Formats: sequence, structure tokens, C-alpha cells
Amino acid sequence: RLVVVLIGLVAIVVTCWMASRPTASLLLDFQKWLGLLTSGLVGVFLMGIFLPRIGQVGAIAGALVSSAALWWVADAQIVNLYLYPVIGIGACIIAGFIASFLEPKKDTEGLTYWTLSKLPEDKGEAPQSTD
Repeated sequence: RLVVVLIGLVAIVVTCWMASRPTASLLLDFQKWLGLLTSGLVGVFLMGIFLPRIGQVGAIAGALVSSAALWWVADAQIVNLYLYPVIGIGACIIAGFIASFLEPKKDTEGLTYWTLSKLPEDKGEAPQSTD
């Protein structure tokens, strides 16, 4: 319950802050912030699915580099806001993959798209009960 109240309070504060800003379109402002804040998350998600080498270091480094790159792009205003997710996801995946070589490779058997085929075949039998 406390988490719900805290998230609600944060949402109210952010809404009041966005409403008080001088902006031509609140929708464009919302889309800008959405692109800035969620593209790193999408990048980490995609790395976890498709890159078996990614670990904690790679995921955190990718998210941080994505945030920094997007902050710079938004501040410089060099591209349209609809390209923020493309830049953020790309920066996250590239930086995360490079940073993943800083930690030893872990066993990801059956956890990524490329290692799913290595799972044992299902024989169609129901699991045995331990009762």
C-alpha cells in the first residue's frame, strides 16, 4: 500500500510540474520524456533476450550510456524526438555488449533466444509428483 501511495504522489508531482512548464504541446513533452526514460529499459530487455553474453555489468552500463546519450541528444536538440528511442536502444545495446566483456561469461542455457534450442526435448509426459 505504501508503494502505491508513493507512486501516486510522484505521479501527482510530475503532473503538476509538467502542467506548470511553458510548452506548446503537453503531448509532445510527454512523448519526449517517454522516449528519454523508457528506451534504456527496452534496450536492457532486448539484450537479455538476444545476447547470451550480457550480465549485470553490461546491462547497467548499457542503461547508463543510453541515459547519457539521450540526455545529450535532447539537450543539443539535433534530432526529432521520435528518434530518441532508436538512439537510446542502440546506444544501450552497443554499450552493454562492449561492457559485457568486463565480466566472465555465465551459463545462460535456455535463457536467451539463441540457447532455447539447447533445452532437452519435451517427451509429452506429465511431471512426476513428489507426494
